[in-house]
This record gives sequence, structure tokens and C-alpha cells, in this order.
Amino acid sequence: MKTLEEALVYIKDLERHVEKLQEASHILQRRFFIPTVGTEVKTIKDTLVDVYFEHRNEKFIKSIIGEYDKKLLWRYAKKEVGELPKGVKTIERKWTDTYLGERVDTNYILPVTIPCGTTLIVDRVYIRKGISDFDSITFRLGKKQSLKGRFWLKRSDVNELIVEVVKEDPT
Repeated sequence: MKTLEEALVYIKDLERHVEKLQEASHILQRRFFIPTVGTEVKTIKDTLVDVYFEHRNEKFIKSIIGEYDKKLLWRYAKKEVGELPKGVKTIERKWTDTYLGERVDTNYILPVTIPCGTTLIVDRVYIRKGISDFDSITFRLGKKQSLKGRFWLKRSDVNELIVEVVKEDPT
């Protein structure tokens, strides 16, 4: 080090690296946590999640993209129309029906960024043995949020949220 000023700059850089390492270790080391209904969490990082077009997510989706024609999704699936609302994506899920054999379902999703600082209140937890495709958590949004409505996310998307617990419901 040539000067005190250079040493101070070096120390500041080290402090930034330590902060990044602490954040990374927090992500790697998780406390096992299954929230109860009423638990309130706040996101501490922007996270991209997939919101499925389904009646329980309707108000939430409309708060993001505005009104949309629900029948348009069905017409698109039947190849009657060529375009979906802006931002909407499709994913196909293969499964086997006991009576009909191999099936393919088309699901419509809207990739949504849940912003840092968003307050989420757990409204429903659904986890069942043998049907993990349906594992989900339903959230309500806290007051004064940019997003509106009640919505559910698949367990895989919920596990990507980085949150701090604001209030645990003790019941």
C-alpha cells in the first residue's frame, strides 16, 4: 500500500466482498420452514416466478396485464388464433391417464417478477403425498403493494423466493 487512501479503498472492497459472501451463505444455509396460514414474509430480493392462468390467479394476473379474454387461451390451444396476450408463455406437461393413455396438457403462464420488499401473507398451503405436481402455496398481498390480488405459486417457485419472516402466526 502506497498511501492511507489506497488502504481505505482496499478495506472498502474487502467489506463489499464480505457482505456478498454473507448473503451467499444465507442462501445456502436455510432454516427448514413450513409456514402456517397467516404467516407474513417480505421478499428481500427480486424473484422471477411463473404464475399460472387459473381462476384463483385471475385478479392477480389482471392487475399486471389488464383485462384479457379467457376464451382466447382456449382458442389459441385449438390453433384458432395465433397470438397470446403480451408476455404469456406456454408450457406442455406430459402425463398418463388411466383410461386415455398418454396425454399432453398445455398450461399458460405469466412470468412475473415479485419485487424486493413485497409483503406476502400465506393464505393456503397445499402439499400431498403422491401428487407433488399440485404442491403450492397461496398468498395474499399486504396493503399498499404494486401488485394486487390473491395468487398461488408452485412449490418450486416458492422455494426460489428469498424472504425474511415478518410475523409468524402462532396458531
